[in-house]
Amino acid sequence: MLTINQVFFFANSTHFKDGLPNPDLSNHVMEVAHIYSHEVTQLLTLLLKKSARGFEYQKWAIFGFGKSKDDDTGTVLKICNLTEDELKVLEKAEIHNLGEERNVGFLNNELDIKGKQHLETASMKMVLNKSMDLITQSGEGYKKFRKAATEIKEIKLNWNENEGDGRK
Repeated sequence: MLTINQVFFFANSTHFKDGLPNPDLSNHVMEVAHIYSHEVTQLLTLLLKKSARGFEYQKWAIFGFGKSKDDDTGTVLKICNLTEDELKVLEKAEIHNLGEERNVGFLNNELDIKGKQHLETASMKMVLNKSMDLITQSGEGYKKFRKAATEIKEIKLNWNENEGDGRK
């Protein structure tokens, strides 16, 4: 476990390699991990036990092992009950949803920090973070839309005011 090589294969090797920090940082972390190998081993043991408990709680009934193997999974597919043909079909199913999971994690983190009343702000921050490449690629070109955006806001405001008067 005291390695930067892939030990668990929950993600394909490309995703694993893309997630690695730069080699300088990796080497430094490995040096520290070897110096404090006893403490790191204790921490990893604790984390693996906690992960196993969480995995048991979430997934063991689906895969049919552990204390929860006979539990009802409700609307979630119980994989351990599938036939060979059904498993072959399932192997071809796309399961890549890391982007969506990251977005949910980002929003949850923002809402934990700022509170539920700031959902719109957190959502806007997420959109702006995702559109940074558009801003950098267009240079200063995006700034010329400010005038148009201001005019649209004024039109909407006037529209709403006129609707309240009964005029259309």
